Amino acid sequence: MSVNAGNKDWVGFNCFAYAISGKFATLRESLPKSPGFLRHTGCVLDSNASVATNANKLSAKLQEDGLRRHKSTADLQTISGHYLIAAYIDSSLGYHFVRQDFDGNWSHKFGFGNPPESLGSLTHEQLTTASFLNDEESQCHFVGIYSVPDAGLSKDRRSYSKQVSDRPQIIER
Repeated sequence: MSVNAGNKDWVGFNCFAYAISGKFATLRESLPKSPGFLRHTGCVLDSNASVATNANKLSAKLQEDGLRRHKSTADLQTISGHYLIAAYIDSSLGYHFVRQDFDGNWSHKFGFGNPPESLGSLTHEQLTTASFLNDEESQCHFVGIYSVPDAGLSKDRRSYSKQVSDRPQIIER
């Protein structure tokens, strides 16, 4: 179970802020609430664009913020000093994020008014098909898996320092 599941202190923060808040989901006011925060551009998805175009736009904003996209979604191993998040876009032109907690389970937060929820252990197939998110009202489309530094992101700094090599260090579980 997620350490933050049901924690009402998270009300007022969205799924992006929760996902990038650090390995131990540290609540702080400097948490950005939208991908693209570093350049103050935000990430508005286009209702006239295809799912693939919007997914590419969201992915570009996440990478602009300093997150590193995993080339293979089959590889859910973490880079040393980082944890994983999965990004999605949904049929209502929103985005959604889930995070892997320090215990290996996954959790997420719906909107600003809800506390985080534990998702337990998710398989590669569940992550990439978004089967745990989809219902009659909304269809989520998988965008990718990204590495976030254990310290998380904040509005005033990039996530990756220049010291991180382009060749990720893989830690086996």
